[in-house]
Amino acid sequence: MEHIFIINPAAGAFDSTHMIEDAIAKSKSAAACKVYCTKGPGDATAYVAAKCAKSSSPVRFYSCGGDGTLNEVVNGAINFSHASVGCFPCGSGNDFVKYYGGAEGFLDIDNQINGIECPIDLIRAGNKYCINVCDFGFDTAVVKTMEKVKKHKMSSGKRAYFIGVVKALFNSMKTRCKVVVDGEIICSDSLLLC
Repeated sequence: MEHIFIINPAAGAFDSTHMIEDAIAKSKSAAACKVYCTKGPGDATAYVAAKCAKSSSPVRFYSCGGDGTLNEVVNGAINFSHASVGCFPCGSGNDFVKYYGGAEGFLDIDNQINGIECPIDLIRAGNKYCINVCDFGFDTAVVKTMEKVKKHKMSSGKRAYFIGVVKALFNSMKTRCKVVVDGEIICSDSLLLC
């Protein structure tokens, strides 16, 4: 099986590329692993889908970033039965790994490579898939602000997230939102409540 680590250098408080490359180099199981660094939003999805389309040989992609990077890798691999996805969390929130006891269990490269695959449920929203949560409304407002704040070198990671939450709290109360699931309106109120 081919093993490819997809690194998002923009995830988290600092660029984790060298840390991940060092962990791979020290690994007993990672001799033939490849590394790909994303170039921007959407790149992980495009790279994974293109790689999967070229060959039907088994391949496992390891998302090295936060929940956004993991979401992109999953969306690139979703239509290919020969592809699987692992997670090496180094983002700001890393919510997905919290369901499995936190980041520690995911930071051992050898355990990742030798680990047993297990299927999980996904959420389909339109033509995209979500691995553990489907954010819109308030959460989207937080991320939008966080992305702007992260461009400033002094505000990254958790600090940028906090600033995004505070700004969204003040601005989202004015915004209205309607949520429709399978044709049924389940919420029609302020963005903060939806």
